[in-house]
Amino acid sequence: MARVRTASGLWQMFGELVDVVQLRYREGKAVYMEEVPRCLCAPPEDQAMSDNWMRNGQCRVEPDYGLKHYQLHGIRERAKALKEAQYHLRHTQQWMLRLGDGTDESHRRLQDAVDDLWCFSQELLVPDSLNHALVAAGIAVDLEALRSLWRATVEQTLREATLEIPSDAQYMASGSRGGYHTEHLGYLLAEMQVLQRTHPGATW
Repeated sequence: MARVRTASGLWQMFGELVDVVQLRYREGKAVYMEEVPRCLCAPPEDQAMSDNWMRNGQCRVEPDYGLKHYQLHGIRERAKALKEAQYHLRHTQQWMLRLGDGTDESHRRLQDAVDDLWCFSQELLVPDSLNHALVAAGIAVDLEALRSLWRATVEQTLREATLEIPSDAQYMASGSRGGYHTEHLGYLLAEMQVLQRTHPGATW
């Protein structure tokens, strides 16, 4: 207990480093190993989310902040996803500003692109039965609740890029969440899958 209370590494690298007690039955002794990477201490299959476990004469010792590790993992994944989304938002906004408020040619081309793609934009925030189920389970965000925020962000970016906001009175596409797509999706999926098809099992 004194080790857990005074160890700095276990708390600073919570969820990453653990202490391991290795029981050497034949020698009649135990070896205490400090700050071992947690990924090297795989728990038994039937106790994948347990905090402490014993297997092959090993016992893992780690602090507990009050959250189970699967909960902590979920929080980390959500934080990572949020950071990734914020990066892409900043990246695309900067390019919109550069091209929209750039040369006459870049402005014209970007305005044409916005006009052509605007008819697909509204379906991003149209919920379906799956979204309703995920919202009810507390897993996903309500798409309807995002509509005003999305609209405000997009309109502000377009204005700063000196672009005209297209009218919603035009034809607005729908049905993709129900599986209705044009033939263009097949070519898009083929291009997106080329890496895995060329190098099966590749990771990065």
